[in-house]
Amino acid sequence: MNNSYSVYSYDAFDAPPDRRDLLQGEFDTLDRAVDFAKKMIDDAINADIASGRTLESAVESYKIAGEIPMVFGKEDAQFSAYDYLNSLLEKPR
Repeated sequence: MNNSYSVYSYDAFDAPPDRRDLLQGEFDTLDRAVDFAKKMIDDAINADIASGRTLESAVESYKIAGEIPMVFGKEDAQFSAYDYLNSLLEKPR
């Protein structure tokens, strides 16, 4: 498999120069990389909701201190974790 896309993450709480990007996975397609990045966010948000937080509170907390995924590869991924987080608040429940 030719891993053309990588998902890295950083802790939103850490500011440069303390920020460290961590490799979370490598993927052969852009879609798989973006799906993985979204799943990282979804899993964390769902865990917060399961512990009693509201969706709004979970999203705001994640923006401040969550593991923020970034997608890199041969094509520009056009994936923004913050845009995805905002879209979760816009979905009908």
